[in-house]
Amino acid sequence: MVEFDTENMRGQRNPVILSDTAGQPDRCLCSEGSAWQWLAKDAPRGAVSFGQPFFSLSCRVSSALAAMQQRERRPISFRFFMPDRIFAIIPAGGVGQRALAPGRSQPKQYCLINGKTMLEHAVAALLREPRIDSVHIGVAADDPLIGDLVLGPKVHIHRVAGATRALTVANTLRSALTTAGDADWALVHDAARPGLRGESLAELVDTCLASGQGGLLALPVPDTVKKAVAGQSPARVSETVAREGLWLAQTPQMFPASALLAALQSGFECGLEITDESSAMEAMGYASLLIKGSAENMKVTWPADFAMMEKWL
Repeated sequence: MVEFDTENMRGQRNPVILSDTAGQPDRCLCSEGSAWQWLAKDAPRGAVSFGQPFFSLSCRVSSALAAMQQRERRPISFRFFMPDRIFAIIPAGGVGQRALAPGRSQPKQYCLINGKTMLEHAVAALLREPRIDSVHIGVAADDPLIGDLVLGPKVHIHRVAGATRALTVANTLRSALTTAGDADWALVHDAARPGLRGESLAELVDTCLASGQGGLLALPVPDTVKKAVAGQSPARVSETVAREGLWLAQTPQMFPASALLAALQSGFECGLEITDESSAMEAMGYASLLIKGSAENMKVTWPADFAMMEKWL
């Protein structure tokens, strides 16, 4: 007899893995179209997707499993379980004053690069990663421009932006967890980084899922670092800082969703200056993983950065 542990699986449309719970519990039965194969239990989960509700899934696989049971001459019991769910957060409530050039007044996430807004480029880069379940954008309550963009059904707008980037991330994350349901991971990305490469994003997701630990894209500091004397103009060198072990943080930054929200809230209550998601997690004693990013994933900060990003995109 083929047995199924179907608790909480009815109506699910997300990827599913069949895990052998008897005989050889270190194996998973995975499907690619109509072909079934055994894989190691820690095999990449993204390749397994049925894309249909549980009831039709159970009807479709029962005959295949029964045939497999007959071949292996033993009862087979399987457990359905879901791969880690990931949703992305894009804080887009700021203006980006430093990036404004003469004659340009709209927030920088709405500035065009090669015919698309930076925000559209950032969303498209995230959605090219199939393991991202949905994208949630936090904007100001009175944002008049977000409604002009056609971003697709997997993108959700939350008019909950706060006075700082960290507040916008926290408010959007809280709203996303309420409206989209529980998720295992939150992946936060800046709208001002439209040059995110697919291989960098995949490496971040692979590393975090494989280790069960959060991390961020970053680049090792390549140049000699000088620290300036505080309050002097023109600036003067105070000391040379050893660059060994120094990294420049980028986004995305990916962490367990509930832990990230708790870390942000704790940081607010303690009056910490939270410059990115990792800094909030670090304040809680968390050691974030560093995954090497790319130069193309630079943050568009100054007016001249637009021309450079146009060439890369």
